[in-house]
Amino acid sequence: MGTFLKKAIFLIGIISFLTLLPYAVGKKDKVPVKKCEEPKIFAENLDYDWIMGQKVWYFPLLSKQDLVRQSSDILKKKLEEVSGTQDLTKACVQARWEGMTPVITGFGGKKVSYDLNPLDWSNFNILGYEKAWKRGQSGTLYITQTDNKNYVFFVRCWQDGERTWNVMATEKNPSEKVRSKILEHAKQLGFANDDVETLDYEGCDQQKTEL
Repeated sequence: MGTFLKKAIFLIGIISFLTLLPYAVGKKDKVPVKKCEEPKIFAENLDYDWIMGQKVWYFPLLSKQDLVRQSSDILKKKLEEVSGTQDLTKACVQARWEGMTPVITGFGGKKVSYDLNPLDWSNFNILGYEKAWKRGQSGTLYITQTDNKNYVFFVRCWQDGERTWNVMATEKNPSEKVRSKILEHAKQLGFANDDVETLDYEGCDQQKTEL
């Protein structure tokens, strides 16, 4: 093999190595996107007229990561800027309807809205939601349980594969019976017993609201 050919092959090898090195390093360090486990059970006899007829909804119980992500959307801040920086349980998160659009408020009147659309016309328990702000995430919303009286239980599959849950309730502080039913359902869906936050609505009436 001639000297020129050997040098050419060596040079090609070096270029290929340097080209693939950043990809290889990034591939190693990159966190794989999780696959969100969709629920296998859905709410029965869901009464949308009842849901739309409520003037205000509260979120007394939800998973820890759902609170972080919902706070991120309301505050329009990155997840890392929200997590661990303040007591999110005092956010006074509420929801009201503007037409068919749920508007979420919290943190003294800040608000955000989610555009919902049915993904399965044979099952209105499955809804898609668009990202609420430019750095937010879209995802899929599953309604897995309701008593058509006190609460609606949601599972959220976020775009990055994160799986969270929250409860939209008619009361700020559900009864122990209702609370127990909610936590049992969360456990049934595979969520950890300690993966729950309780929002503190005491003093929320004194906070400024834009609604």
